[in-house]
Amino acid sequence: EIETVCGGFHNFEFSKLGINKGVGLHMLAEHLGLSTDETMAIGDSGNDYIILKEAGIAVAMANASEDLLAIADYITTSNEEDGVGKAIAHFIP
Repeated sequence: EIETVCGGFHNFEFSKLGINKGVGLHMLAEHLGLSTDETMAIGDSGNDYIILKEAGIAVAMANASEDLLAIADYITTSNEEDGVGKAIAHFIP
């Protein structure tokens, strides 16, 4: 009944089975009256995989793990090069 995921950099996260960032994205979108197709998620490690799969736009940081880079709709610069801000500016000019 417990799920584990790698949060990156020797970090393991434990949560109740079926509870993850993707579920949180769906709940937030519903609360805001949005479809998940209208959302964007940005990530760089294993704990971001599900939210990137669920988001309308999946953005991986340049320093992301290979599995995230493979599913990304867009790859931004690294977390040390303002990648999040650049991704937001790219999609919301």
